[in-house]
Amino acid sequence: MWTKLRRKDALARERVQPLKPSTCLRCGYVNPREARFCLKCGYPLTVEAVREVERLREPIDRFLSLLMEDSRIREISKLREKMGRRCEH
Repeated sequence: MWTKLRRKDALARERVQPLKPSTCLRCGYVNPREARFCLKCGYPLTVEAVREVERLREPIDRFLSLLMEDSRIREISKLREKMGRRCEH
């Protein structure tokens, strides 16, 4: 009985308290509370967002590995790296 009342009381307090903004741990940007990812740098702000990133990482990594097996893609990648170095100088 007391446990149920405590839970109801805690839920009521949560509803009354204004939602606080969420500050990004990576860049310090202050995001709206409902944001799952930082609006400035894209860093995950919630546990659910981290899980989503981890869930998507493996298929994306597999896809990129398959792409890099294509010699034409490797050549394009090498050219982009060279062009990037030239722009830096």
